[in-house]
Amino acid sequence: MGIYQKRYVPLTTDAGFKAVFADRANKPLLIRLLNNLLPEGVIVKDILEYCDREQCQDTIVSKKTVLDLICRGDDGSQFIVEVQNRPYNDFFKRVVFYGAGTFHLQLGQGEDYADLHPVYVVSILNHKFRHHDERQWDTGYVVSHYEFMEIRTKEVAPMTISITFAELARFAKTLDECSSEQDYLFYWFVNGGNADVIPDAIKNRTFVSQLAGACEYAALTKEHRLRFEANMINELDILYGKRQEFKNGREEGFAAGMEEGEIKGEAKGIRKMAFAMKNAGIAFRQISEMTGLSEQEVAEL
Repeated sequence: MGIYQKRYVPLTTDAGFKAVFADRANKPLLIRLLNNLLPEGVIVKDILEYCDREQCQDTIVSKKTVLDLICRGDDGSQFIVEVQNRPYNDFFKRVVFYGAGTFHLQLGQGEDYADLHPVYVVSILNHKFRHHDERQWDTGYVVSHYEFMEIRTKEVAPMTISITFAELARFAKTLDECSSEQDYLFYWFVNGGNADVIPDAIKNRTFVSQLAGACEYAALTKEHRLRFEANMINELDILYGKRQEFKNGREEGFAAGMEEGEIKGEAKGIRKMAFAMKNAGIAFRQISEMTGLSEQEVAEL
């Protein structure tokens, strides 16, 4: 039995997103996702190549970047697609860094600038991106696009790097309130990981119904299940601290005679990690092994 206990993998995690959209067999779903999120007039007809997720470094001391998913369309355009669960300082700069790195690495020695193709960065955020005027970003507005534009005339420059944010935290529609394909897509992103069945309203939407079916954990091949579970554990380790760091911190803290408040704080951190893993569908036995809590303690969280 695997460590994951829910029926559908959560698309709001890196592990779940890659399990579905990085699978070459699901290429039609990735194309449809892109066509739902990219700026108006940008149409992806086919994906010809899934590219190396690790960007090459200009020098050995340059910053290394590993992306969730990068692919090349039939017209040469490149698409960087990722999910992001928590806000970061200077997040917009980070996204520009992704796009700029991919854009300039298109050319080799002797090649011409005319050979450059647009790069589209699509970030699906499980939080709100901070806008200058929040009054213009109520729950009816989820997707935003950024491109180069001349300030005085508002003339949009020839396409080089485009950035799209889909802010799931701004999506608050119930299933009954959904009307467009994009609505149902966002609804499944937000709620699919905790679903027991595919709702009838989604079954009538071909794309989202197929997407929901591709998320079914039992339908993944053994190789993809193992990769998903490994990625999920790695993701939780990064987010809440590695198991050994918790163990070492606990042992060192007691050995040094930690204050009661510090001990309680560490215990709270372990329980927080266990609670997140429980919500992510990880088996109680696995959570117990990683955190030191009993399975009963995990069940009561």
